[in-house]
Amino acid sequence: MTRRVLGLALTVVALAVLTVALAFKTPAIANSGLSNPDQPLVVATDAPHDPGIVTSVSGGVVTFTINDKMQPDSVYTFGTALRLTNAGTVPVTDLAYAAMGLGGGVTLELVDTSSDVDLGGRSLAAGASTDLKFRIRVPADYPSKGGALGTPVSGTLTITGRFDGGSGGIVSGPGSDSGGGEGPISAPGAGTGEQPGTGGQPGSPGTSPGGTQPGGPPGGTQPGGPPGTTSGPPPLVSAPPGVRTVVGQPGSSEGACGLGLDPSRGGIWRILPAGNGAAAVLTTSSSALAYVTAIVPTRDVPVAVRLQPQPVTAVGAATRAGAEPIRVFSLDLFQQQACLPLATHSGPATIVVQITREELDQVGGDPRRLAITHYDAATSQHFRLPTQFDLPGLTLRTETTRTGLFAVMQLPEELAPIVVERPLPLVPLNGLPTHRVRLPFVVKNFGNWSTGFQVQNLGSLDAEVNVTFYDRNGTVVWAELFAIAAGGSRTFYDESLPVPDGFDGSAVVNSTQTVAVTVNEVALNPPRSAGYDGVSVPTLVQNLPLVMRNNNGWNTEIVIQNGSPSGRPANVRVEYYEGPALFKIESLPPLAPGAATRIRQMQQTELGAHWVGSARVVADQPIATVVNQYHPRMLMSYSGFAAGVGRVSLPLVMYENNGWSTGLQVQNVGPTPVPVTLRVNGSEVARVTLGAGTSQTWYPIPGVSPGFVGAATVEGPPGSQLVAIVNQMNPTTGQATSYRGFGGGSSVTSAPLVMRDNSRWYTGIQVQNVGSQPTTVSLYLDGRLVDSAHLLSGHSKTWFPVPGTGPGFVGSVVARGEPDSQIVAVVNTIQIDGDPGDSALTYEGYNR
Repeated sequence: MTRRVLGLALTVVALAVLTVALAFKTPAIANSGLSNPDQPLVVATDAPHDPGIVTSVSGGVVTFTINDKMQPDSVYTFGTALRLTNAGTVPVTDLAYAAMGLGGGVTLELVDTSSDVDLGGRSLAAGASTDLKFRIRVPADYPSKGGALGTPVSGTLTITGRFDGGSGGIVSGPGSDSGGGEGPISAPGAGTGEQPGTGGQPGSPGTSPGGTQPGGPPGGTQPGGPPGTTSGPPPLVSAPPGVRTVVGQPGSSEGACGLGLDPSRGGIWRILPAGNGAAAVLTTSSSALAYVTAIVPTRDVPVAVRLQPQPVTAVGAATRAGAEPIRVFSLDLFQQQACLPLATHSGPATIVVQITREELDQVGGDPRRLAITHYDAATSQHFRLPTQFDLPGLTLRTETTRTGLFAVMQLPEELAPIVVERPLPLVPLNGLPTHRVRLPFVVKNFGNWSTGFQVQNLGSLDAEVNVTFYDRNGTVVWAELFAIAAGGSRTFYDESLPVPDGFDGSAVVNSTQTVAVTVNEVALNPPRSAGYDGVSVPTLVQNLPLVMRNNNGWNTEIVIQNGSPSGRPANVRVEYYEGPALFKIESLPPLAPGAATRIRQMQQTELGAHWVGSARVVADQPIATVVNQYHPRMLMSYSGFAAGVGRVSLPLVMYENNGWSTGLQVQNVGPTPVPVTLRVNGSEVARVTLGAGTSQTWYPIPGVSPGFVGAATVEGPPGSQLVAIVNQMNPTTGQATSYRGFGGGSSVTSAPLVMRDNSRWYTGIQVQNVGSQPTTVSLYLDGRLVDSAHLLSGHSKTWFPVPGTGPGFVGSVVARGEPDSQIVAVVNTIQIDGDPGDSALTYEGYNR
């Protein structure tokens, strides 16, 4: 049967041995950062397509969202979804595709829209196009094969083909030096320059250079390389055109500047001559622990460079949120004469690393689950770098100004959707840029409670956004599709919240661009308010450091949402801890996809008359959590933690600042005791040892005087797992608010909702430098620079009200530090001279 679409998510990944250029309501973007610009095969989503299909493009991935739910023994045929164009100068033959990860025995066929013929085995002439549609077959025994009735299905689709002849053509098998024919891989060409040549991949001899990423040890596109005097392993990448290359002098085989060298593992020392504008190309052996090419820019003084493969154990004990290293290497830089370590290059260095087909298969063939990371020794944290993947050469590539220890990580599935445009923390303690955000707690006039939320488009293009609302049973109550301009936002509250009065449920936001979502909670009688950040990275484990029952009038409720992208029910258990001791385990009924459940501690009499502890939520599907802390006069909320880190940053702490003071709760969610140090504005003020699962509360913050406003940092040793929440309270006015500590930052952070005298609501933003070096932070309002501040490491700057705003302003703000800096932000909103009650709320800025 043929059915219209209502809710299936499919991704088409440009993994093929051909170039996939992607477009969305714009002309096709040639190459899209992938290989072979000479013979591009273009997959475009701007063709007239089934109106029920929502598409997005990011990093070579086309994401399709289709609103229907799979039922057993059914065939679903959708209208046009893609247009495939051969923009090259020669035909492409042997077209093929493979769908993966659909689950439940579901299969996908890619079919020509007009002829209804399967794409497999077809050819496409130069300049020709074909429109393609999806046909999905669901088996009769679908539930028994792991599928879930009435739920969406997701998967990946790869397309491959062969260009017959032509300059630089890419083939589906081993490379050839003429671009046509398949044959065995021979040894690298002889070459005459600094690096060996790159010809020599014949099936049969040819006259043109081979593809840019041959099937064997890849080489550059210019056989022989630039003139030079030495030879070495074949490089994985060549210096950019027009960049002069230098060879440098080999360093000591025993190392220098306090660092050893292990040539048996492929280590290299080079002394680069002074002179800006040039670069050295260093490549380890292809048999080394890590086969790496680094293109290192020169400086105006001589520098020493070490490129050293390392065992995977060299990544150390720092928390990695389930990521596993498969390649580790160091790229170290010194001022040659003084042996002075240099933390950064004079310009971006290019790093290319080769992996194996088996390592790609280990992550389900999904290149989003492979990333190059950098270890920041100053903060004891790994940072994920923007990484491009090339399938024909099986290489990962990044550009960075950082030096030190790098790794190739295999990522767990839940980290794959994060969009990385600049270095970001590997451990997702706080909101990070994704195309999908979960909102566990959404209500409208439900008892005394209501919520509103704001969606900000973080991308550079207009976004199509789909918000789906679920009741507690997982039934879709309402879905709405709308557009948001680049940098713009949309607010849902009261009449603009498109669900009926009495709604008690959750929501999921899907977008074609990355988005940030903040949620405001309002409780009446008496008035109280709070805020939390939408959950961009649901995980299998969530840590909740503060859970209470009747603690001086305070109680909590835990809200848990099934955030699985696979559409499967979640089996969830909640573990309650009193200090390090397990107090109680509660198993919940299966949680439907998108649905949420609430557990109110006031109703858990088994906790006793008075109980303060923590909780750990564990599930077999990724989940998102929120904790509401409520009091007869006040309300606070925080989102759960996916993991802990060794250093937690707190942009705003106060003591008797116009009645406001800060309380800080730090928990060790790791398995062993750790020493913990509290620093305020960079100075140590307290030190304690936390056992596994135990916490420390500081209220007020030690070492400060009345009127203090500043920032704090909590640190443990590398490998420790700390989380922290900050409660800000004004006992006199009965106002309170909460935010989570940050596990690392980036050079850009966004505040989606900023106000000034909007019905007497005002917003302040606090930005902290959480990196190890000073930086200048610039504040932008609607793209316009309105202020800047120089921040030392650990220090913060408060803007209240936000400069450049006027009465009635409602909008967003972006804070930018210097490249490779680490900043974070917390945003406080308060109603001045408003109605009595708690009219203060807080959310965390989105690092991107």
